[in-house]
Amino acid sequence: MPLSFTSFAIVGAGTIGRPIAQSLSTKGVSVVVLSHSEGKSVDGIKTVVVNTSDVNAVSKALKDHKVEVVISTLGQAGIIAVQSIIAEGSRAAGVKLFVPSEWGMPTHGYTNGLFKVKVDQLAYIQSLGLATVVIYVGYFMGTVRSPTAFDINGKVNIVGNIAATGSFTAESDAASFTAHILTTLPPYQLANKVFRIEGQHGSMIDVATALKTTVVKDLLLERAVLDGTKPEGLRVGDRLLLGVLTTSGPGTFGRHWQRESA
Repeated sequence: MPLSFTSFAIVGAGTIGRPIAQSLSTKGVSVVVLSHSEGKSVDGIKTVVVNTSDVNAVSKALKDHKVEVVISTLGQAGIIAVQSIIAEGSRAAGVKLFVPSEWGMPTHGYTNGLFKVKVDQLAYIQSLGLATVVIYVGYFMGTVRSPTAFDINGKVNIVGNIAATGSFTAESDAASFTAHILTTLPPYQLANKVFRIEGQHGSMIDVATALKTTVVKDLLLERAVLDGTKPEGLRVGDRLLLGVLTTSGPGTFGRHWQRESA
């Protein structure tokens, strides 16, 4: 099968951006990393420093490198601040496909919080006339320590049902999958499509086993869920997100969850 696209730009080179860039670099295609600073480079891949808050600067960088596909791997702050600007620059540059920064659990249908931001961003990007590809991966294996507060007390802290299951995918697997579909599928099989991948399916008990520790019910966070309080000194936001969503179902999108939701 011939290559679908041959020129890519990665916006951001962090948790998932770096492995995607590395995976694409093995496919015989053109890859550049767009960054606001030199510090976000990836070995062996050209980094283009650009003001991502400037539509014209983004457009010029993409045109200069004849980019066909833009892959956004921005974090929360970047999604809010500049992803729409990057999309506008992509349209002006004639980019053919835009991959917005999702890289988590399904966000469709959410009406508040960061997930609502992602829902609105996708709608806006598509309103520009850009074809999109959305890729959901569940929770990244390499980052599960922080949202479960493992880094604070060496335990997997969770709100709700500790046996509830979720979808987990290694960053390297998500990157390989992304590079594969973008360089093998024809454009019509990518345009405005949603892909869901799952490396492993398990509960917080399984996560604790992998981390060689135990699960604890975080009572302070449990109380925060019930009455909206924010315990002093605790990074409630991320941990509540993982605990509540894993317990309520959206943390998983494998075969079992799809069957129950049908």
